[in-house]
Amino acid sequence: METKLDPKDLQILKEIATLGEAGRNVLDEPRRLDRLEVEGYVSSVRRDPPGLDAAPAWIYRLTIKGRAIASRR
Repeated sequence: METKLDPKDLQILKEIATLGEAGRNVLDEPRRLDRLEVEGYVSSVRRDPPGLDAAPAWIYRLTIKGRAIASRR
């Protein structure tokens, strides 16, 4: 079920649109990012940094649906 986007959700989408992509550490909104991904506004890609000790990072990008929302508001 899709929920209504609040101003913080819209701000996140606009930030990602401006940056092109963003990690969780930049946005610091993991629950919102997870929900926005489930609802189809963003997609995530796993990036494995070099080195065996480094933890993987998740990068978020807008989907077509997310770009449409970010550009019209």
